[in-house]
Amino acid sequence: MNHSVPLSHVVNMAADMNAHAHASGHINNSGSRSSSGSFQRSSFMIDAMSGLAGGVSNVIVGMPFDVVKTRAQVTPNASFPAVLSHILQREGPRGLWRGVAGPIVAYPLDVCINMSVYAEMRRRMDGTDNKPFVVNACAGAVSGTMITAVTTPAELVKTTLQTRKLQNGNKDVGPFNTLRAIVNAEGPLGLYRGFAAMLLREVPGNA
Repeated sequence: MNHSVPLSHVVNMAADMNAHAHASGHINNSGSRSSSGSFQRSSFMIDAMSGLAGGVSNVIVGMPFDVVKTRAQVTPNASFPAVLSHILQREGPRGLWRGVAGPIVAYPLDVCINMSVYAEMRRRMDGTDNKPFVVNACAGAVSGTMITAVTTPAELVKTTLQTRKLQNGNKDVGPFNTLRAIVNAEGPLGLYRGFAAMLLREVPGNA
């Protein structure tokens, strides 16, 4: 469910439009600091709310594909149609949204952070002498690091839930029980297992 690459292009366009609008507003208001500050706060909130709405939609629509993909990766010689059929027969349609509790909270925050922090960094750095590549790279590094910190625990719980059904048969384990089991076995830092790999994915993906 990695949406970072296409989203970054959208954020680039949004940041450019916001920067242009900010410049126009600044001129029209004779350099008023109060109006400029209000516009920046308004733009940040619009980016954040758009990110929340986009994140929820992304989880709801993309979760079935993610469940089938994860099951196929841990099942030898399993095709996509075979895994899909097996889930529907054994678990019903609800099985396609197994592990959705974590992502439905974390991924809207993911997109919210991506759009708001990335765009805010672009707005702050566009007036500098840095080249566009440097601006994009710095904005992507900041937003990607924050995204990884928020979503790593949710990604771990989601993947554990999606694969545990194969190990435990019909025994159903909820997200909070899974979260508690990880913390009891490995401590709070256990929730960040795989952090480095996710950081390597998110930082360049958001640049």
